[in-house]
Amino acid sequence: MKKYYEDEYIIIYNSDSLSILDKLPEFNVMLTDPPYPNDKRFPCKWELISEFASLSYDIAPDNTWFVSDFSKSYLCEWLKHFQPWQYVDIVAAHVSNSMAMCRFGFDIFIPSLIMAKGKPKVFKKWSNLIPAIRESNGVQWGHPSPKYVSVYSRYIAMLLPEDGLLIDPFMGSGTSMVACKLLNRKGIGIEINEEYCKIAVERLSQCVLPLFGTQETEVIENTSTNTERLKC
Repeated sequence: MKKYYEDEYIIIYNSDSLSILDKLPEFNVMLTDPPYPNDKRFPCKWELISEFASLSYDIAPDNTWFVSDFSKSYLCEWLKHFQPWQYVDIVAAHVSNSMAMCRFGFDIFIPSLIMAKGKPKVFKKWSNLIPAIRESNGVQWGHPSPKYVSVYSRYIAMLLPEDGLLIDPFMGSGTSMVACKLLNRKGIGIEINEEYCKIAVERLSQCVLPLFGTQETEVIENTSTNTERLKC
């Protein structure tokens, strides 16, 4: 397999994750934002999610975490198609100044499913609701659904051992890899869209830019011993 990018902590593959997952080294956490079958922006069907869930579970070692963003409107479908991963809990980003809308008004939380194979450990505890700040003038990195570095950093600090490996099979613009590098953790990202791979590499190269907002800075400083700060 040809690597698209590699540094001390991060490896990126420009590939279809289903074709290379079983060739990757043993990992401790899988963290990802998969394509949503009900979202026209991403060409995906539920059969792909089921195939991916089955393959990722088969290759995962015992006592492995799986964290997946999901579409709230289709929670039951996500749980069904992510079998045989065992549901554990839901954690969420609390975006207090969100401008997104839902049927009840402002949509201020972004949930993630926590699933597992076996009984993996939690290494650091804070809360199941992670604060985040939306910046209206923030860089969107050319991706339709960028995530929060501060939130992914906490998920990683909570669930990934310091000498462990995280895999993101639908890496997108590279938020999970940026978070891994902030925390001096090893990560492997897989992304089929080369333009998103380019964006991820650009983000990883920016090692001294401040995070958005004081709350996000506090989150990173509470999880990382690395003095470098990357922009989300």
